[in-house]
Amino acid sequence: MVIDTQTRVLKKDGTPLPNVFAGGGAARGLSGPYDPELDKGHPAGRPARVAVTMKDGTVDRADASISRRDVANPLTTEERREKAVALFDAGLGTGKASVILAAIENLAGTGSLKDLGTALRSSF
Repeated sequence: MVIDTQTRVLKKDGTPLPNVFAGGGAARGLSGPYDPELDKGHPAGRPARVAVTMKDGTVDRADASISRRDVANPLTTEERREKAVALFDAGLGTGKASVILAAIENLAGTGSLKDLGTALRSSF
């Protein structure tokens, strides 16, 4: 599954599927039958298979043999940042992520947990 920085799930041509969003480590609001074929990759990977049937009958499919969050296939620093921005902005409103992420990044230097708490409280 490919998502953009606004957590929209994208079709193979790069256009977003209407009203389909990814959240956390997996897409929210999607469920389906157990597929024992997918367990063959476990524990080395946690494969996923998604098929979305549109109103016009077309089907968009995506497969991932190893999740992007697994140790064998981790997100890059930039991908983690983009994901955090998308999730913070979706939940708190556009622009709030930069304040929170700056406070998190400053923890490695002169920042404090108090600064992070202030940034979080100011975002609500």
